[in-house]
Amino acid sequence: MEKELKALIGRIQPIDRRAMESSRKRWNSIAKPLHSLGKLEDAVIQIAGITGDADVKLGKKALVILCADNGVVAEGVTQTGQEVTAIVAENFLSGGSSAAIMCERAGIDIFPVDIGMASDTKVPDYKIARGTKNMAKEPAMTREEAVRAVLTGIRLVREKKDGGPAGHRGDGHRKYYHQQRSSVRTSGRECRADDGKGRRAVVRRAAEEKGSHHKGNSPP
Repeated sequence: MEKELKALIGRIQPIDRRAMESSRKRWNSIAKPLHSLGKLEDAVIQIAGITGDADVKLGKKALVILCADNGVVAEGVTQTGQEVTAIVAENFLSGGSSAAIMCERAGIDIFPVDIGMASDTKVPDYKIARGTKNMAKEPAMTREEAVRAVLTGIRLVREKKDGGPAGHRGDGHRKYYHQQRSSVRTSGRECRADDGKGRRAVVRRAAEEKGSHHKGNSPP
C-alpha cells in the first residue's frame, strides 16, 4: 500500500500557473467589483490550475461524502452521539439532508460512503474500521489504516470519474449508485461542540501524548 500511495503522489503535477492567471484575468474583465464573488472566483481559478485549462467547464459533478465516527466523542466534546452519524448518512441516500437537496438543485450526483462508521447502515460499506480510536488516549488511526483510507478515497473518485456502476435515478437528476462516494466529510457527534473549549482541551492533551503514542506509526 505504501508503494501504491507513493506512486500516486509522484504522479501529481504542479498546478498550471498560466491557466490560473488567465482565469483570474477573465474574472477581472467581467463588469463587476473586483473579487466580489470571493471564494467562488478562487475555486474556479484553482480548478483552472488543476486542469490546465482556463476555460473551466464542470459538466459532470459529484459530491463524495466519506462518513465516519471519531472515537474522541468519548471525551464529551460534542453535542450528539455517534448514532447521529448513521441517521445523517442514510439521509444522504434518501435525499432528506440539506446537502442532498442542494445537490439536486445544482445537478450534482451525491455518493455517501461508509468509510468508518461505528454502526452498519444502508450506505455502501467501505469500512476501514468501526470509527477511529480516542485520540486523547491513543492514536486515532494506525498508519496502515490512514493509507487504506486515502487509497479507498482515490479509488472511489476514479470509479466515479470513469462512470461507475449505475443504480436507480432519484427525483430530478440525482443519481444513487450502488457504490456511493464521499468528499472527505464526516457527520455525527464529532462535528460540533457546545463552545469549542472542551474540544480544544482534548486536542491539546492528545498533542501532548502524541510523542509517546505515535512513534510506532511514523511514516517510513
